Amino acid sequence: MTDGFEYRARAGNLPLSIAAFAGLSLLAAVIWTVAPAYALILMVPALGIVLYQIVVSPVYGIRVSKDGWEVLADDTDHMIPASEIAHVRFSDKKDRPRCTIVLKDGTEVSLPDAALPADPMALIRQASANGLNIRQA
Repeated sequence: MTDGFEYRARAGNLPLSIAAFAGLSLLAAVIWTVAPAYALILMVPALGIVLYQIVVSPVYGIRVSKDGWEVLADDTDHMIPASEIAHVRFSDKKDRPRCTIVLKDGTEVSLPDAALPADPMALIRQASANGLNIRQA
């Protein structure tokens, strides 16, 4: 098996935000030639908002290795050592799979939907290769 598994995703649609920024930039350039005051009043704030959404959009994901699981979610990144994990529980009751890491002390760490790939088989294979018990809910 491979050394680890890594999945990362940005919430929202980054290509759409970049296309909106490019389109607004071109529109602002055209309006600037006709009416610079309107370009400043209308387009600069809109460009600022789109750029803010591009820069600040959080990165979600998961990184699995023999040492543990690192969960990237918003501002809180968790590192869960493999020695503390009792088992990993997957459920597919809805249209999107869900994953919960159950620790040896009984604590359950639910992974955000955005941090999981749409097809969790690679994640299940990696967890099995690392010697973790997999359970289905």
